[in-house]
Amino acid sequence: MGWVINPYSVVLLLSLVVAVGTAVAAARSRPAAGSVPLTMLMASVALWLGAHVLEIESATFLWKARWADLQWLPAAVIPTLFLVFALEYTGRDRWLTRRRLGLLVIEPAVMIGLLATNDRMRLLWGTPVEATVALDIPWGSRRPSSPRRRKSGCSPTSGTRRSVSRPPRLSSWNSSSGATASTAGRGSPS
Repeated sequence: MGWVINPYSVVLLLSLVVAVGTAVAAARSRPAAGSVPLTMLMASVALWLGAHVLEIESATFLWKARWADLQWLPAAVIPTLFLVFALEYTGRDRWLTRRRLGLLVIEPAVMIGLLATNDRMRLLWGTPVEATVALDIPWGSRRPSSPRRRKSGCSPTSGTRRSVSRPPRLSSWNSSSGATASTAGRGSPS
């Protein structure tokens, strides 16, 4: 069996191209406000997306687990970089002193430290487990749904009877009578 690309990976790869393009464009406009944090933010997003695609497309559990762990490194710094970008871009960069930047670095550093020690301490998530999930449905196809009949009956909360009205189903048009299948017994639709 050949290699089948997951449709979700195609969307992620397109997002990766946009993130890299944005990072390159921001790096080229160096003196503009927010260009440096935006370059770092989009580079982190691109690394995150790349690792996520590789996780999805990996064939073995070992590589899936490695790519899953790696994608959390850039994800840990994205919120902080977004805040720094927003402050610098809106002209509030005077708020970004060395002391405050140092305080902002604490959260990503703690997260990366927890990621580094997760194999031994299991503080973020437990032991990864390989499980087989049967997907009988190929991408893009749907199982035919069985028609469910809904009774007009008691409401689960009130206990009173009420009728349930539905709009006519356009997919089952009956051209000879000029009515839909769900309204054929009630006359023509108005």
